[in-house]
Amino acid sequence: MTSRREECSKAGTPGNVAKAALFLVSDRSASVNGESLVLDGRMSSTQ
Repeated sequence: MTSRREECSKAGTPGNVAKAALFLVSDRSASVNGESLVLDGRMSSTQ
């Protein structure tokens, strides 16, 4: 299996940041602790 860079056709948007912020202040994120959220439209992901 080879590693390759997967890029999404759209970059992250202010709406993505807003949704992440709303998630983090909601009860659904109660078990999230010490994580880094990368909101860059998958520009930094590799598979």
